[in-house]
Amino acid sequence: MKFADGASTAVISETDRDALIGKLIKNDAGDTGYICTFETYLQACKSGGKVAVIELKDSYFTTSDIRDILAIVDKEYDRAHITFISFSYLSLKNAQKADPTIPLQYLSQTKNDNKFDACLSEGISIDVKLSLKEKDNVVTDELVRAFHDAGLTVNVWTVDGDAELEAAYGYDVDYITTDLFYRE
Repeated sequence: MKFADGASTAVISETDRDALIGKLIKNDAGDTGYICTFETYLQACKSGGKVAVIELKDSYFTTSDIRDILAIVDKEYDRAHITFISFSYLSLKNAQKADPTIPLQYLSQTKNDNKFDACLSEGISIDVKLSLKEKDNVVTDELVRAFHDAGLTVNVWTVDGDAELEAAYGYDVDYITTDLFYRE
């Protein structure tokens, strides 16, 4: 990650949390923003009336870990307005044990992921890679139909242009994830 001062960078996983909070950062497009705490993120979602999408990233989360996260959610927001997403199917299963009412989305970038059938049988929605290149695209009409027939949702990432948006509409997905910031 690049800090807005242009002189320094940091690897998030190797940097102390307190050294990152409140730092002005800049992306490759020149946009700037601040690193916030989880609590601040939840407060922003609450004030904007948004669903807080919480990614369980880069590791295995136990049921106890999930309960700790939910304790913060209970203090700052409302469980009824969160969704957990993760590439870790086991982390999502532990989230389901901690609170079976919270929507879950399994992240995948692999065609014919062997966890899709388990997601269908366990009531876990999916959040999959959308690509305009056939060899890289996980989304198919059959996959979307199977999840919709099971009463589950399909989110696709990363929709960063008109062609991707048109493809997402064509698949009749429920949500898109984008890196773009749109102003009304």
